[in-house]
Amino acid sequence: MSIRDITERKESEKQISLLAHTLKSVSECVSITDLNETIVFVNPAFLETYGYNRNEILGKNINVLRSPNNPPKATEGILDATLKGV
Repeated sequence: MSIRDITERKESEKQISLLAHTLKSVSECVSITDLNETIVFVNPAFLETYGYNRNEILGKNINVLRSPNNPPKATEGILDATLKGV
């Protein structure tokens, strides 16, 4: 029989749950993409602002939200800056 201390895991799960609730609750639009710029999460404020339902937008590339009128340099480098923590 083996006994494990799961205190740290439980605390991590609690923290993740709190962060998830916070992201869902904020009134500002929140979207999260993976490294390929595929949308993996949006909060309710995002859905209300952009008029999408969750199934329509999840899995899409973030470019669907970018205006073609924006100069390419305006969005160029966003991923790089994010990865650098800028």
